[in-house]
Amino acid sequence: MGLFKDRGWEAIIADDIVGSVLGLVSLVIGLITAGTAVLTVNQSGWFDDIIVAFDNSTTQVYVVAGM
Repeated sequence: MGLFKDRGWEAIIADDIVGSVLGLVSLVIGLITAGTAVLTVNQSGWFDDIIVAFDNSTTQVYVVAGM
């Protein structure tokens, strides 16, 4: 990083890293939310009526629970 700073490229490198980090953080938060929805649907009885309404298709219920 010192070499980039000496050459004046620090802003270019920092801008590229910030975009990548924000994208990765968004992806990780989305995966955590999806995992929480899957666990909630599978472990609790809260969505049993909804699962029956969707013809026992838990994929659609995961989407509803994740919102």
